[in-house]
Amino acid sequence: MYPYVAFFILWQAPAQQAGVPLIDDCSDSATVLATLAVSAPVEVRSAIAGNVKTCYAVTAMVDGKPVKGYVQGNDLTAVAEFERQRVAASIVKAAPSEPAATAPPVAPPVVAVEKPHYPPFANFSAKDMKGKFVSARGLKGKVNLVCFWSPASKTSFQELIAVVRLYSQFHKDGVDALAVNLSGDSEELRDTVGDLRLAFPNVPNGYEVAARYNIEFATLPRTYVLNENYEIITSALHGKALEDFVKKLIGEK
Repeated sequence: MYPYVAFFILWQAPAQQAGVPLIDDCSDSATVLATLAVSAPVEVRSAIAGNVKTCYAVTAMVDGKPVKGYVQGNDLTAVAEFERQRVAASIVKAAPSEPAATAPPVAPPVVAVEKPHYPPFANFSAKDMKGKFVSARGLKGKVNLVCFWSPASKTSFQELIAVVRLYSQFHKDGVDALAVNLSGDSEELRDTVGDLRLAFPNVPNGYEVAARYNIEFATLPRTYVLNENYEIITSALHGKALEDFVKKLIGEK
């Protein structure tokens, strides 16, 4: 009898809830920025579907400072409440409207329109041509451009020129940029960068960085357009289409 009672007591003991990791992106290689209590007050900015668990962009208070990051799943109380409200809003939208026979019409509830959800751009850190460490999270624009190029690829060189032009025209309006070069740090590269008067960082020997995004010389050019939350708006535009798209984004900010 006694062993049975002990087993029953242990079986009934509740497991303690572990904290929820706040990470810097939604990838498998994300860095943990902090660990949040389940009941921590956070602002849920958006939800990003596509993974086994939904990834949520949130702003949390860490050591008294607001920190933007992501959490996987809805273990946080604030995230669960965000989902509850979103489901309730979708039910309200889907419910058929029936005219009231005698009662006056009732105004529909105001439902906040969610912003489009974009996949996060995985961060990286590398040394630029001045020997300074730079990263994607170091970009401070409302629109951020990450351009992968090589002086041996004519089309990617032309794309870099377009990015330089956009940066020069709209840096004061909120465009920031970072270049990653798929070639060694040579005198020829330095002359090329000098001729362009490149005003933003360029990472030489960027093969390892490019490999993280499945980019190689044959797939150049590739320029990622990111929003202020480091989410990928597009990476498929080139030439005039890229320039027109960035101008449109700046006009909307």
